[in-house]
Amino acid sequence: MLSRGKSYQRSGYVEDLGITAENELVAWVQGTKPYATEVGFKRGKLSSSCTCPYGVNCKHGVALVIEYLDRVKNKKEIPIISSDDKRLKLIKSGHRDLPDDYEDNFDDSEDGNDASDDGKSESPGNIGTFLKNKSKDDLAAILSEITERHPEIKDELLFKANMSSKSVDSLVKTIKREINRVSDEPGWYDYRRHTGHTPDYSSVKSGLNKLVESGKADEAIKLGEFLLKKGIEQIEQSNDENETVDAVADAMAAVCGALKASSLPNADKMEKAINLEMGDGYGLCNLDEFWKKRFAKNDWSILADRLLERLKDFKTETRDKEFQSSYYRDKFTDKIIKALANAGRNDETIHLSKQEASKTGSFNRVVKLLRDGGKQEEAEEWIRKGIAATDKNKHGIIGGLVKHLLEIRTEKRDWLFVAAIKAIDFFDRPSLETFKELLKSAERAKVKKPVEDAAMNFLRTGKKPRSKSAEWPLPETGLEKSEEYRISHNPYTSVLVDIALFDKNIDEALLLYDKELNGKHQKDYIGSTWSNAMHGKVAEAIKEKYQDRAVEIWKYLAEHHIGFSNPQSYTQAAHYLRKVQKTLEAAKKSTEWKQYLAVLRAENKRKTRLMEILDSITGKTIIEG
Repeated sequence: MLSRGKSYQRSGYVEDLGITAENELVAWVQGTKPYATEVGFKRGKLSSSCTCPYGVNCKHGVALVIEYLDRVKNKKEIPIISSDDKRLKLIKSGHRDLPDDYEDNFDDSEDGNDASDDGKSESPGNIGTFLKNKSKDDLAAILSEITERHPEIKDELLFKANMSSKSVDSLVKTIKREINRVSDEPGWYDYRRHTGHTPDYSSVKSGLNKLVESGKADEAIKLGEFLLKKGIEQIEQSNDENETVDAVADAMAAVCGALKASSLPNADKMEKAINLEMGDGYGLCNLDEFWKKRFAKNDWSILADRLLERLKDFKTETRDKEFQSSYYRDKFTDKIIKALANAGRNDETIHLSKQEASKTGSFNRVVKLLRDGGKQEEAEEWIRKGIAATDKNKHGIIGGLVKHLLEIRTEKRDWLFVAAIKAIDFFDRPSLETFKELLKSAERAKVKKPVEDAAMNFLRTGKKPRSKSAEWPLPETGLEKSEEYRISHNPYTSVLVDIALFDKNIDEALLLYDKELNGKHQKDYIGSTWSNAMHGKVAEAIKEKYQDRAVEIWKYLAEHHIGFSNPQSYTQAAHYLRKVQKTLEAAKKSTEWKQYLAVLRAENKRKTRLMEILDSITGKTIIEG
C-alpha cells in the first residue's frame, strides 16, 4: 500500500488538497475515477476514509499524506476548506464509487490491509507447536510438499540456497537468473477487480548488495546494466500505475552503491554512470550520491575526450526518428559539456555547443553559455541566428531565445526595445496580461500613450500598427514576421471587456458585452461565442449596479448547463442558481425566486438528479420531497 501511495503522489493524482478547521486533510485522489479522501487522527492513530471501494486506510489516503508532507517540506500554502465541502459530505454519507462488477467479497489484502481486528489469522491449531514436535525428516517432507504446491516459495528457497555460495561466479549467475525470472512477466493491474501483479525485485536488490559487501562491486555494476535493460523491457509492457517502475528503481539503488565502491579508475566509473543515465528513460537510476564525489580535473578531462570520440559515431536518423535522435544527442552533448567545464576546458564547451546547434537546433544552449561567459553581443547574434533557422512551429525553442533577448535588453535598460518585444507577444496573444505587460514596458520607455492607443485600436479593429509610422513609436526588433500587417476583421471584445473590468469601468464592460451579443438573446451565445467564465465574470462585476441584468445572465448560464442533462452539468447549474437565489432574496424578491424555481421544476420534473440538487439548494429534505 505504501508503494502504491507513493506512486499515486508522484504521478500527481492528489488534487485540491485542503485542511479543515479540525486539522483533517481532504483531497480528490485520482484512481479509476476521482475519489474523495480524508485523513485524520482517530483514537490516537492516523486513519483515512475514502469513497473508493475499500473505503478505509487505502492507498489513496497514503498518497494524500505524502502529498501533504511534500507541500509542508516545500513551504507551499495549504488552503482551509469549509465544513460543508462536497468531499466531506460524500465521505460522511458513506458514499462508495464501486466498480460495475463489485461484489461483497471485495478484498484489498494486496495493499496490506487485514480484515481481522488484531492482524492475526484465526486457526484451530498452533503452527509453532505443530512444527516443534516434528523431526528433521518430517520438516523436510512438509517443506518439500509446500514448495511443490507454491512455486514462488520454491524459487525463494532456491535463490537463498544459491546465494549462500562463496563462489563469485555462482553468485553472479544466481542474481542474473533471478533478474530473468522476475522480469519475465509484465506488471499489470485490473482496475475493475482490484487485482494485479507487481514484480518483486527485493531478492535482486539483496543479491547486488551482497556482492558489493563482498568486495565485488564491479560485478554488481555489470549486473546493474543488465537489470536496467531487462527492467525497461518489462516496464514498456506493463500497465500497473508505475508499480513496476518503482520496483526496478528500488533494485537499481544498489548499483549506485556499487559505483561508489568500485575499484575501477574514476573515469571508467564516471563513464559507466553516464551510460546508465543515458539508457534510462524512466528515472530508474538515481546517481545523485555518486556525482557528489569531487573528481579531479584530469578525470573529467579523460571522460570528456572519451565522450567526444563517441559523439563522432552518432548517426543522423530518418525523419520519423529525428526528434528522438536529436533529444538523445542533446542529452549526451550536455554530459560532454559538463565534463569539459569541470575539466576547465571552457572554450571547448562553447565551440561544441555552436557545432551542435546546427544539427539539433539547440541554440538556447549556445546562448546560455555565451551569456554565462559575459559575451552578450555574441549571444544576441546567436539568438537571431537561432530564430531564423528554427521552424516557426517550434514555439518552445523560439520562446526561449526571445526570453534571452528580452533579458539582455532589460539588463541594458533598453526600454524601447523591451517594449517592442512585449508588443510582439501582445499582438500574437492578445489578453489582459499581455496588454498590461506592454503598457508597463512602454511607460518605462516614456511612450505609454501612443502605444496604448495603438494597442486599443488593434483590439477594436484587428489592425496592427505599421512600423516606423507616427502612430507607433517602438523600434523594429528584427523578429517580426510577415503577418505583422495582416488585418483581422474580428475585434477582440473579450480582451476589451477584461480591460474595462480591470479599470473598474462597469458601464463600458456592459456596453461591450451587449455589443458582442448584438441584440440577440443570450441563450444563443452562451457556451458558443464566449466561454461560460466570461459571462459569469461580467455578471459578477455588474451585480451591484445592474442587479436584474446579472440575475438574467446567471439564469441563462444555469439553464444552459441543465440542457446537457447530466449530473456534472446539474452541479454547475446549481452554482449559478445559488447566485440567483442569494441576489433575489437579498433584494427581498423571494417570491420571484420561488416562482422561477417552480418553473424549473415543472420543465425538468423527469430529471431526478436535478430535482435532488434543486432540493439541496432550497434546503428541502428527502422526507419533505
